[in-house]
Amino acid sequence: MTGTFLEKDLMGDLMGAAIYIINVLIGLIQVVLVLRFILRLFGASPASPFVAWVLSVSQSFLYPFAGIFPTVPLGAGSALEISTIVAIIAYAIFGYIIGLIIRALIPPVTPL
Repeated sequence: MTGTFLEKDLMGDLMGAAIYIINVLIGLIQVVLVLRFILRLFGASPASPFVAWVLSVSQSFLYPFAGIFPTVPLGAGSALEISTIVAIIAYAIFGYIIGLIIRALIPPVTPL
């Protein structure tokens, strides 16, 4: 094996690891946002520690999308947060674009 192949193999592993980490992070953000959407849709009580935690954590991820669309009240404490749906879609697109950028910057491994 030559040094060049080892370097390419390391770069391929680096690319795979970077894409995996991005996918995990985006996936965790989306899980929190989906939980928020469901909890708000069904009118879960913010007095519950779990609901309060989900709403608190997800708020920072929703900040860039605040005010894009109004929240539609559905009655009895429930609401349809359209901006949360937009955020879920936007983070999926963002993760995909970051993956494309990583693939463009780190060339794929080609066996000798």
